[in-house]
Amino acid sequence: MRINYLILLSSLSFLFSQALIREIDKNDLLRSEYYSIQNNNLTDDLFYSPHIQKNNSKNFLNIFSKLNYEKYFQVEPVIALRYSSLGFGMYSGLNELSATPVTWITPGLKIQSTIPIMKGLSNFWLYSWVDFYKHSAYGFNGNDTYVDNLYPLFNYESNYSINFYTPTKSPNNGIDFDEGQAGISLLSHNLQLIFGKYKTNIGPFISGNLSVSDNAPSFPQLMLKANYNKKIYFSYLIGSLNSNISHNYCTAETEADLFLCNVSIPDLYTDEWSYVDDPLHWYSAYQNSIYPSVSNQVYQRYIVNHRLDFMPTNNFRIGIYEQIIFGAKSPPFSYLIPINPLWSSQHSGNDTDNLMMGMDLEYIFKKYRFYSAFLMDEWALFDTFSQKERNWFAYQIGLSRTLNIFDKNSLFKFEYSKVDPRTYRHRYIINQPKHNGYNLGYWSGSDSDNIYANLSVFINDLSIFKFIYQYTRIGAQDHLTILQNQYENEDVDFLGDNFHAIRELRISYTKTLKNMIDLDIEFTNFNTNIFDYSIKDYNDIKIILRYNINY
Repeated sequence: MRINYLILLSSLSFLFSQALIREIDKNDLLRSEYYSIQNNNLTDDLFYSPHIQKNNSKNFLNIFSKLNYEKYFQVEPVIALRYSSLGFGMYSGLNELSATPVTWITPGLKIQSTIPIMKGLSNFWLYSWVDFYKHSAYGFNGNDTYVDNLYPLFNYESNYSINFYTPTKSPNNGIDFDEGQAGISLLSHNLQLIFGKYKTNIGPFISGNLSVSDNAPSFPQLMLKANYNKKIYFSYLIGSLNSNISHNYCTAETEADLFLCNVSIPDLYTDEWSYVDDPLHWYSAYQNSIYPSVSNQVYQRYIVNHRLDFMPTNNFRIGIYEQIIFGAKSPPFSYLIPINPLWSSQHSGNDTDNLMMGMDLEYIFKKYRFYSAFLMDEWALFDTFSQKERNWFAYQIGLSRTLNIFDKNSLFKFEYSKVDPRTYRHRYIINQPKHNGYNLGYWSGSDSDNIYANLSVFINDLSIFKFIYQYTRIGAQDHLTILQNQYENEDVDFLGDNFHAIRELRISYTKTLKNMIDLDIEFTNFNTNIFDYSIKDYNDIKIILRYNINY
């Protein structure tokens, strides 16, 4: 009896120490990969987030730690103070706010609750959370700030994204934005049912994934995850995305805003390039819908993703998935059946939605981890090698190796990603895989490629050095020309003659200080043309002091 009692106490203690990880800490992910390679054992946090925390929680400051129910209910403060001499890449267009110093402050609060539910030898628990961050950024060389309707705030920065921002009223050289995330979940180590607003990341790459990446802002979603003996994994999610396309009549100050106030259902399902006599009018208006300057309701778009992952051995995994984007209608019942093939379901709906299929895999051998991913937006089998082919693909390949540098555990990573100009596009604007202007899949979007290399040196459990090289190319070809040509089976060049280029050389150091405060110091040299028509060098220094937040 005493042994059973001790087992029960141990089990309860273990449950209380675990949480649902919704925000990926890239440093923790690098450490997890290092130990996975060393142990020749793949773990699910390397290819799917959110996931259940593997280790004990950090000892954050629980405001109500003196109360009797502190194990069930935690309230933790959040604070971050950041400085960047290049403005965190907030504004990326050709304006006076680009590449200017910024100080970014974030107070916030985290609330979470864990309630164990014991049934026989199975462990289930209810986990709920509420996160709120209030962001304010000031500087910009004293210039007045404004909402740039043409681009999301962090258009060329994959580490940050937001749903909304507004200029500060006083002083005039700042911006305000906030994040609110919450959810409730039923968890066990074999089954998770999660309903909430949070970020999702699906795939084995740290620089971004092809189906759903955490570079997009959080969105409301229902997720089901199940596994059998940690050998077969199944997941299903349905989420609501913001299209930024308005469907109600309102007062508008510009012609572009007027367009946003008068979009009807037939407009959404008309070929974008043929909607008006002047296609550039359509494109200009749609591009200006990233952050509409008028207050109005917008059409919702939705995502459904389901996938199967197989692990025949501890060091090999292969996953396959279907994903569909649609909007301006209620989700069809056939999409709500988790195991129903989406390929056939969208055919039965007159083939108007945007279906994508893909696979990814990873394999650990000796001191290496090899991983790769493939996404198929469309494929015409018998025209594969013809001049008018319809192979709208995206590819990724990666390789990691564990090292010992100056007697310190180290990890080297190399990743290459390429997205065809026709991938992630759709003839109907409502079906584009975007959320609040951000790409839902790989952060650089269509017509792009990216080289990413990372050498991480784990000084100890509390500090890490990283040396990062990244080179990104993003095509600047006319959107409507690509769209029309791809649906008429005409050839589309990759990147074309002109493209945006971003080359980064980065050295960063992260140290966990006393009382679980993290200090980040980072130096980056940029060589890019995103701030000007010509390629120029820029140096950026970031200093970040943060508590209970991972950026």
